[in-house]
Amino acid sequence: MLMEGLLQLLISRRVLTAEEIVSTVEAVIATKQQMIIDGEHPEISLVAAGVLSILANSVAAMEVADNGAS
Repeated sequence: MLMEGLLQLLISRRVLTAEEIVSTVEAVIATKQQMIIDGEHPEISLVAAGVLSILANSVAAMEVADNGAS
C-alpha cells in the first residue's frame, strides 16, 4: 500500500506518468522471471513477480481512473 500511495503521488504531481511506472515495473517483472528460469531464489522471485504484477495493474488502473475523471 505504501508503494501504491507513493506512485500515486508521483503521478498526481506529474513527476512520472503511469505509463513510465508500468513500463519500469514490467522490466523488473521480466528480470524476476529470468531469475526464476536461472534458479536464482526461485520461490522469492516468483512471489516478487506476483506482487509486482499486482502493483503494475494497480498503477494502470490509477491511469484509467484519472482519465475517466477528467
